[in-house]
Amino acid sequence: MSLIKNAITYKCDLPAAATLEKHLAEHPFCELGEAEFSIAGFVPVKDERFVFPFPDGYCFRLRFDEKVLPSAVIRTEVNKRIAEIEAERGEELSFKESLRVRDDVYNDLVKKALSQSRYITAFYRPKDRLLVANTASKALADVLSNRLVHAVGSIKATTIYISGISNGLTSKLHSYLNGGDGLEGFEIGGVCKLKGENGTAMSVKALEIHESKDGLLEALMQGYKVTELEIGNEDVTFRLNEKFIKKGIFFNFKEEDEYNGDDDIDQFQHDASCEMLWLANACQQLLTLFEYKEPAADQEKAA
Repeated sequence: MSLIKNAITYKCDLPAAATLEKHLAEHPFCELGEAEFSIAGFVPVKDERFVFPFPDGYCFRLRFDEKVLPSAVIRTEVNKRIAEIEAERGEELSFKESLRVRDDVYNDLVKKALSQSRYITAFYRPKDRLLVANTASKALADVLSNRLVHAVGSIKATTIYISGISNGLTSKLHSYLNGGDGLEGFEIGGVCKLKGENGTAMSVKALEIHESKDGLLEALMQGYKVTELEIGNEDVTFRLNEKFIKKGIFFNFKEEDEYNGDDDIDQFQHDASCEMLWLANACQQLLTLFEYKEPAADQEKAA
């Protein structure tokens, strides 16, 4: 089973493992307070260590707790209270008064709401300056990066994003279906999602993409763009979407890569090292293929 199942990737410069350990230990997770809606903090990965090393890299983990408070529940209670107040007063509330009622309702419900916990593990490979957030949620990855900046004090981090990647994937798929090279260095799998100019979505799932060749070519001729495409090389397979997020990652551990560690920690370190190497290589292949140029850092700030 893969350690890294999804990946939002950054180019960044992080301190050495020992230094980062000290920073993260000063910003541990604390339990969510009664009146708080959400809270995030770092938790140990293994052996009570906030930063856990593996060959050619290290990893760390964030816990994010958030109250479950559906907007429909808030809206129902707000409408109920406003109706009660207006019935008692015999007149409608002003806009500002209605906002105050909403704030009161929100604060009351937050205290009673249950919370859910989510964990996100980040893997870092200094040689490639590659930080991988093991999630497909951009919102959760943003929580991680913001807390990391707060803990370290100042970092330079650039989300790896390729402008126009949807057009690029579309043209590569069109070429591939017509007998061209497609994505050089990658095989195209059988999972593909497209979106039309009017927002209509189309999804294809097959063992091989050529099983759906005619339907896909027709959709492409009608102006559909690829928003997600399964691709892979000899080491790793994933679904790449228009935001350069990699989902459903599967690493192909071959017989020569198999390793029976002395214990769980030994095995974890071996697998993490292999997965980060293969993912870094795949990312670099894609960046070269799409002629990516790293922009100025989009996140450099002091806590």
